[in-house]
Amino acid sequence: MSSRMKIGVFDSGLGGLAIARSIRDMMPDHDMIYLGDTLHVPYGSRSHDVIMQYTQQSMAWLFERDCQLIIMACNTASALTLRPLQQNYLRETFPDRRILGVVVPTLETATEMGF
Repeated sequence: MSSRMKIGVFDSGLGGLAIARSIRDMMPDHDMIYLGDTLHVPYGSRSHDVIMQYTQQSMAWLFERDCQLIIMACNTASALTLRPLQQNYLRETFPDRRILGVVVPTLETATEMGF
């Protein structure tokens, strides 16, 4: 049995590629799929409901490709949709999977650094 985990990295465009590279460098024994939603970029000018729809579709696409963990590298999607997706969508649809964002860890690090 393989212990390789498949990690999905999602962004609304290509900016998350830097995060994907960092994850690959730190976790080289795991497989990775990157999804950049360049069809709908940028997310920032769209309504909350539309951002939720696009983000949930992207999460489903990555989970359907057997990702056990998704890193939401999109700041807009992370800030607006992460908590509802974790609390509702995951529990109902993919209870054994996880989604992590980038906003909270960034704020925690900034706070620890005294900003």
